[in-house]
Amino acid sequence: MNTDWYVQRVPPVDFFDGMISVSRYLSSPTNTKINNPWDLDRAMGQAKERLDWVEGAMKALEHVSRSVRWGWEGDFRHEPYMGALPWSGASHPYLVVKQENNGSCFLVSQGFAVPMPSELAVMDVAKVSAAELA
Repeated sequence: MNTDWYVQRVPPVDFFDGMISVSRYLSSPTNTKINNPWDLDRAMGQAKERLDWVEGAMKALEHVSRSVRWGWEGDFRHEPYMGALPWSGASHPYLVVKQENNGSCFLVSQGFAVPMPSELAVMDVAKVSAAELA
């Protein structure tokens, strides 16, 4: 997988239909019932992958806020949300964070910037490599 992160500053969003909270995303990594040790091992591995992904997304957002000064102040209006795009036979997660003070929204994805409708083409996009986060 491409390890580059993309952080996009998007206009304020107030509707999060089809997304789930980060806490729900982290608490339900698998739909498999745990009937044996390898089911538990698989579920724990998926939980760690999800936690690592969210941690990487937040690091990318923090890095961009320091380097390009988009105004991220580190606060949340509410818990961040997760969404996913179904492309190329896989599901690609993205994180949406809404800031408390003015409702600014930031979208973080890995491997590609999330495509937007043409009327939003003027938004800001920053690419962050894994080396920059190390």
